[in-house]
Amino acid sequence: MQEVDLAAGMTLLGRSPDCAVTIEDPLVSREHARITIRGDAATFEDLGSRNGSRINGVPVRQATPLKDGDRLRIGTQELVFCKFASDRSGPSNRRTGFMTYCARCKLPYPEEMGACPHCGSLERLEEEATLTGAKAADDSTWALLLATDVLERAVANGRHADAERILRRSANALGETIAAKAAVDEEQLRKLAVVAAKYARVQSSSQWACWLLGVFDSLERVPPVEAVSELQGIRLEDAAGPRAIDSIIRSSKARRSTLRQSDLEALSILELWGISIQKNTGP
Repeated sequence: MQEVDLAAGMTLLGRSPDCAVTIEDPLVSREHARITIRGDAATFEDLGSRNGSRINGVPVRQATPLKDGDRLRIGTQELVFCKFASDRSGPSNRRTGFMTYCARCKLPYPEEMGACPHCGSLERLEEEATLTGAKAADDSTWALLLATDVLERAVANGRHADAERILRRSANALGETIAAKAAVDEEQLRKLAVVAAKYARVQSSSQWACWLLGVFDSLERVPPVEAVSELQGIRLEDAAGPRAIDSIIRSSKARRSTLRQSDLEALSILELWGISIQKNTGP
C-alpha cells in the first residue's frame, strides 16, 4: 500500500504523468479529480471524468468535504483519505477500516456505511476482510462491474483501441475472480459476454471468441444466446474454440431438463456452429 502526502493547495489525480498523483488505469481520465487542502479542511472534486468518482460508494460530481477514513473510488482504484495532526511524531493507532460483503449483490463496501451503497440491502455475508488484507477477488469484482459499463460505451462508439484495452482488463479481472473461486454474478457475466461478443464480431477476432467460449466452458455454463448469435459468424482459427463448443454441448446434456429456454436456444446455435466447423475442417 502506497502513501501520498497531500500538500496545501490543489493536488491533481489522473492518468496523465503531469498529475501530482498518477494512476495507471484505463478507466481513469487524464485529469480525473482533485483534492484541495485549505487549512484543516479538505475537499474532493471530480473534474468531469468519463467514469465518475465515488466517496464511500456514493457517486460524487461536485466538490465534497473529506473526513478521516473516507474511501475514494477512482476507476478500479480505491484510495483512503487519512487526516493526521500536524505534529504527528509516530505511527497512527487508527484502526484499519473493514470491508463487508452484501448478501444480495455480493459486492464489497465499507462496514461503517451500514447499508450496501449498490442495492441498499442491510444483509451482510459472514465473511469479512480488512481493506489491506482483502482477497484479490474484491478488486476484480469492482473492476469487472465498472469496466463492463465502460466497455459497452466504447464498443457502441467505435472506440476500438479503448475497447481492446478495457476488455483485456475485464478478462484479467474475471480470470482472477474465477481463480479465487469467488462467485461470478450471472447477470454481470451475461452483460460482459454480450458486449465482448459484439466487439469480437466487429473485429472478426477469433482470439476473443475463443476466450469467451473458454470462460463459459470452464464455468460449466451456457453462453447467453445473444452472445452466441454474435460469435457464430466468426472463423475460429484456434482449435480451443471448437473444443470449448463441444465441451459446452456435452456438459449441458446431463442437465438439459433444468436449462432455460434461452440456454436451449444458445445450445442449438452452438450445435449448428459445431457441425459447420466439422464440415469445413473435415477431409
